[in-house]
Amino acid sequence: MRQVSDEEWPIVVGLAGVGAILSWTGLSESGLEISVIWISLGALVLLVLSPVLATARGLRARVCGEKLRRLATDPVFLMSLGFCLLLLAQWSNSGRALIYFPFEREWRHTNPPGAWLPWAFRREESRQMLIWFLPFFAAVTCLRHGLRGGAVRVLYAAMCLNAVVLAIYGLHGLTQVVYNPKVMVPPDRFATFTYQNHAGAFFLLILALASGLAASSAPRTGRKSCYTLVAVFVVVAMLAAAAAFLSLSRATFLLVICYLIGVGVWIGVTYLPRLGPSGRLQLGMVVIVLVISAVLLVAGGNRKWMVRELGGLTPSRIKESILSRDRRFQIDAAFRIWLDYPVYGVGGWGYRHLLPLYIDQEDSHRMRSGTANVHSDPIQFLTEFGVLGAGLLLGVLCVTVLPLCQPGACNSRILMFPLTGCLMLTAWSCVDLPFRHPAVLYYWGVGLAGSAVFARERLARGARR
Repeated sequence: MRQVSDEEWPIVVGLAGVGAILSWTGLSESGLEISVIWISLGALVLLVLSPVLATARGLRARVCGEKLRRLATDPVFLMSLGFCLLLLAQWSNSGRALIYFPFEREWRHTNPPGAWLPWAFRREESRQMLIWFLPFFAAVTCLRHGLRGGAVRVLYAAMCLNAVVLAIYGLHGLTQVVYNPKVMVPPDRFATFTYQNHAGAFFLLILALASGLAASSAPRTGRKSCYTLVAVFVVVAMLAAAAAFLSLSRATFLLVICYLIGVGVWIGVTYLPRLGPSGRLQLGMVVIVLVISAVLLVAGGNRKWMVRELGGLTPSRIKESILSRDRRFQIDAAFRIWLDYPVYGVGGWGYRHLLPLYIDQEDSHRMRSGTANVHSDPIQFLTEFGVLGAGLLLGVLCVTVLPLCQPGACNSRILMFPLTGCLMLTAWSCVDLPFRHPAVLYYWGVGLAGSAVFARERLARGARR
C-alpha cells in the first residue's frame, strides 16, 4: 500500500473531517446532536497537527507552525472565531423570563445577567446556534486549508452518496404513507427532514452537485470509464430531482424546473452541434427514458398531493405567497426588534420570544404555527445576531467567494453547476428559511467553498501559463 505523503495528510484529514460532519448531520435527525461539535473541533485540530502524522520528523514543527500562521491570518477563520465568541457570549449570558406587571398592565422580560453584554433568552436555544454554526465554519476552514480539487470531487461524490441513502429512506417512508388508506393529508416529513422546504432545498443542492459531477465527467476522450461516471451521476441527479419533487415543496418545484430547463439548454448548446444524426437520436432516447422514469417515480409516489401542489404554481399564487400580509407582518416585526437591539441582536431563537410584543393589534390573529421564524433568513440572522453577527457572517461569505469574482474563474463545469444551485438557494433564503436546517447550511457552505477551491486552482493554472 502506498504511504501517504506529507502534503497529502492535510487533504486526508480535511476530507475525513468534512465528510464526517456532512454525513452525521444528514443522517442524524436534523443534525442537532451535540457530538457534531466535537467532530468539528477534532477536524480543525487534526488539520493543524496533520504533519505530526507524517514521516519527515524534521519538518513537523515548521509545517505545523506554518499552518497555524496561515489560520491566524485567514480572515475567514478570524471572522468565524469572532462569530463563535459572540454565540458563546450569548449562551453564557442567557436567561430572560417574561413577567406580567399588573400595575403597568404590560408584559416585560427580565434583564439578562450582564446588561451590556450579548444575551439570549434560553441557554438551550443559544447552544443550538453553536451546534449549527461551529461545524459550518469548521467545514469551510478545512476546505480552504486542507482540500484540493481532486479531494473536493471525492467529497462531492460522498455527499451525493449520502443523499442517495436519504432519498431511498424518504421514498420508503413515503410508500408507507401513500398506500395507507387512513392517511388523508400529505406528510410533513420526508426522510430525516421534518419540513418540506428543507428537504426540497437539500435535494436541490444534491441535484446541482450531481449534475456538475456528471458534466465534468463527460467523455471528452471516449473512455469507457467516463461514460460510467456520467451514467452514475445522472442517475443520482434524477433521484435527487424526484426526491425534491416528492418533498411537496412548491418553491422546490419551481426552482428544480428552472434548473432542469437550464441544464437542457446547456446540453443542447454544448453537445448537439457535435453529434451526428445517430448521436442525437441516442441522446433524445436517453432523455425520454430519464423523463419517463422520473415522472413514473414521482407520480407513483403521491400523485394526488403532487397535482394539488403543482396547481398552486400560478403567478398570482406565487406573488400572493411572497407579498401576503401573513409574511410581511413578521418581517416588519423583525425590523422593529432589530432597531431596538441593533448591535448584538436578541440571541438564537430570540425572535419568536419577542414577536408577540412587536406586532400590531390587527395582526394578532396571524400568530399561529410557523411564526417561530421570520421566513427570511438574512433578516432573521440580522435580528438574532445584530449588526456584529450578521456582519461577520457576511464577511465570511464574501471572502470565501472572492476567488469566484475573478475573470475566467467560473468557466468550469464542476464549478458552474454547484454554484448555480448555491445561488438559487441563496435567493430562496430571502423569502424562506432553508438555512434554518444545519444539513442544508453545511451542504450550501461546502458547495460555495468547494467552488472557490476550483476557482483558485483554475486561476493558478492560468497564471503559470
